[in-house]
Amino acid sequence: MSQVEHGLRDDLHNRADAYVVPVDVDAVRARVAGRRRRRRTALAGSGVAVAAGVTALALALTSTGSAARPAPVHPVSPHVSVASMLAGRWSELPRSPLTPRMDAAVAWTGSALLVWGGASGQQGQTLDDDGAVYDVKTARWHAMASSPLGARDGVSSAWTGREWIVWGGYTALSPFMAANDGAAYDPATNSWRQLPTAPLSARVYARAIWTGDRVVVFGGQPPVIHSEADYDGDGAAYDPATNTWATIPAPVAPQGHRVQWGTTTAFNGSVLAWSQWFTSEPTPTGARTEGGADLFRLDADSTRWTAVPADGSTLKNPVAAVQAGSDVIVRGYPFYCPVCQGPGPTVAETLIYNPATNTWRGLAPDVRLGILGSQALTWFGNGLLSLNGAGRYGSTGPGATSIWNAATDKWAAGPSAPFACPVDAAPPMIDDKIAYYCPHYGGTTTYPSDALLFTAG
Repeated sequence: MSQVEHGLRDDLHNRADAYVVPVDVDAVRARVAGRRRRRRTALAGSGVAVAAGVTALALALTSTGSAARPAPVHPVSPHVSVASMLAGRWSELPRSPLTPRMDAAVAWTGSALLVWGGASGQQGQTLDDDGAVYDVKTARWHAMASSPLGARDGVSSAWTGREWIVWGGYTALSPFMAANDGAAYDPATNSWRQLPTAPLSARVYARAIWTGDRVVVFGGQPPVIHSEADYDGDGAAYDPATNTWATIPAPVAPQGHRVQWGTTTAFNGSVLAWSQWFTSEPTPTGARTEGGADLFRLDADSTRWTAVPADGSTLKNPVAAVQAGSDVIVRGYPFYCPVCQGPGPTVAETLIYNPATNTWRGLAPDVRLGILGSQALTWFGNGLLSLNGAGRYGSTGPGATSIWNAATDKWAAGPSAPFACPVDAAPPMIDDKIAYYCPHYGGTTTYPSDALLFTAG
């Protein structure tokens, strides 16, 4: 790390400990109330979770409508070599039959790329109710059967290896309305089935995680929010074997903190999730602000969150997490302030967290993409692939990749994608492939293709 990088990191740590900035509390409330929604593409798969991830259920249905126990999801660690990743190649997939859109639900199954719903139009004002499937074997798209859910975006989704669960989301934008129902899509038969009603309020942008035997849906927000207190902290677990839901109460946050779910990932049948918090206290010159993240764990078959003791991690704003064997790799920033004026942190840190010992250790800085805070991280068994879905920054161009070698703790420049695919999270590597669907924000962005496929060499 250069002397400049050392100085910048030290400065960011100092700002994280005490950051004083004039804050107009009324303006902050107005800004929070005025937020309509976060434009986030929900991607899913084993080992990676985001804001909105993708899940699935089993193929066979019983006479009561329940599903048989799903097949295991693809291994978290495909164990592709670093040399194969460095020799990998990118392919632009053919244009899909869908109109350009954002906020679509997306799932990568290893043999097919599933896309459904979302919002299209210049302002994202039109909700979509159609979907499409890209078959890797035939190298063609085909239309997805009509869903029983109707048009919506901001949905939660997760993939189990046999079916794809889609739940919740906006059902109208004027006025804003949301749903608390869901459906399961079976790509083998190109058919949907309705899920039983979940014990959750209608909401958008909830997290959805497939743990291996259940889908955990939690967090999110109502269709209209007036303050940070409106964010949802509760959740529910769907068991496809019994076709039933179980309620998961919101955890008890530390004193002075609210539960506002952010980055999350599956880990060996459990769920790890960070809850962002932010406080502001008046000072003679304005306000003293402080923010961070509380870590919680939902163990396998449990319906109660457990608070993980403060670990001393410097990451107060985690933005991406992915399971890497017995560890979790987390990327984030040492400072969190959603309302502060002026430039924020510019260098993201990437650390390794061990859930068994509740300890952290450093990872060599991703000099090329860390400056951009790339959230598209994929574990391939022997290292990490980081994709730049943003524009050019210095010598780092759109579509640039960095590959981290776990054995040497070193990063190297990987094959660059043909263009910047602006994903907020990355799908898993299954066998030797990763497929990305590229959202079109505002209907104005055009790409040579709707999706990209990376294949290890």
